[in-house]
Amino acid sequence: MLVNFLKSLIISEILYPSLAPTVTTESVVNITVNSATFNGAVIQNTEEIEARGFEYKKTTEAWEDAINISASGINNITATPTTLEQGIDYNVRAYARTLSGKTYGTVLNFGTLGLNGVNEQDISIMMYPNPATSQTKLVVSGVNGETKIILSDVQGRTLNTISAKPVSGTLEQTIDLNDLAKGIYYIRIQNSDISRTQKLIVK
Repeated sequence: MLVNFLKSLIISEILYPSLAPTVTTESVVNITVNSATFNGAVIQNTEEIEARGFEYKKTTEAWEDAINISASGINNITATPTTLEQGIDYNVRAYARTLSGKTYGTVLNFGTLGLNGVNEQDISIMMYPNPATSQTKLVVSGVNGETKIILSDVQGRTLNTISAKPVSGTLEQTIDLNDLAKGIYYIRIQNSDISRTQKLIVK
């Protein structure tokens, strides 16, 4: 009996291997002085998912100190923390938890607004071409004051920071991509009033 059980177990593992879910941290939107909305995606494989959510922390903190927030949704997940601190840079990553542990999405960076924050619904962002090869052009409308354009990889590492000033409420900046390998990157547009992150694909 034991031999047959072990044989069945081995065959089951071969035919139905344990595969963790695929998790993506997609965007951070509706950023205010003390809140933001996290969006992500979870694709279930063979492992049963017990919980979906996000972990977030200040950029100066370790992931061991991150705050966990449960997400709503199944394939497309979202969560909105409302106790963020104003004017602080944060990291966030989506997760799905199974019996074998947590599977994480990539890390996104964002910053909460200062007290003089503007309504982010008035901000328009275009980036073209995207996907891009050698360069992409970023156009941000409805922004004022010196603005940082921060390029980071999927691990959250900052690769380049550009400081630019908008003219008549519009910021235009060409970003050189020649030194980047093919893959997914993130462009963060940030000043004292806004913090928005856009996905960039280099092909």
